[in-house]
Amino acid sequence: MTTLANLPMGGDVQIYALQLEFAINERLSIVATKDGFVDINAGNAALWTSESGFAKLGAGLKYAFIYDPVNEFVLSGTAVLELPTGNDDAFQGQGDGMVNLILSGLKMWDDFQLAGAVGGRFAVSDEQSSSSFVSAHASYEVTPWFIPLVELNWQHVLSPGDGKLAFNAQAGGAVPAVATFEGSDLLNFGASNSGTNRDLVTAAVGFRSRIAQGVDLGIAYEIPLTPEDDGIMEDRLTLDVVWRF
Repeated sequence: MTTLANLPMGGDVQIYALQLEFAINERLSIVATKDGFVDINAGNAALWTSESGFAKLGAGLKYAFIYDPVNEFVLSGTAVLELPTGNDDAFQGQGDGMVNLILSGLKMWDDFQLAGAVGGRFAVSDEQSSSSFVSAHASYEVTPWFIPLVELNWQHVLSPGDGKLAFNAQAGGAVPAVATFEGSDLLNFGASNSGTNRDLVTAAVGFRSRIAQGVDLGIAYEIPLTPEDDGIMEDRLTLDVVWRF
């Protein structure tokens, strides 16, 4: 949905990313949370174009305020600075950066696990939108090879961007002025009308597998629970590999 009309975008956006966490001690870690390559495949060439480029870089610190292995409970806080790097053609590199603040928790009861996070992504300058998010995750280890999971996520625009011309390879730079929603967790349009559709609620199902010592493979399929026309997402498939060493 745009301020002009309901314009079908079509196509897909893919990102290939590497996230790192280095433990300084059992409570404090250095994290790199947003680095990778964005590939945009346009479905409607009259509206936007197929482009690719590097995503923004983000890094910071994670600290476990509560670390209780006996009761299988962890409560952590993360602060990340997202730099205004990346390629403009792939909806990256605008503004003066973002500050991401996250509070996350994990509780286990033998094979059952609950996890959740709440946080905000705060724009340093007006070019980008600021938003908050809440996520919840539940999983159960049937076997090490099959750990089914469900997730629920809510993203909310706190303050829209300035809507000025940007990302000139896409719709002549008009996306920030005409979009009535934001770009979810990967993209930030700086859309001045994103207050029209502030909320994106999604649900996901999937599973994880421990395929080797210290190596997990996960897959999840995610769909919006809010109207598709009011946001960027029709569906999303996430595939990840976690290597602990």
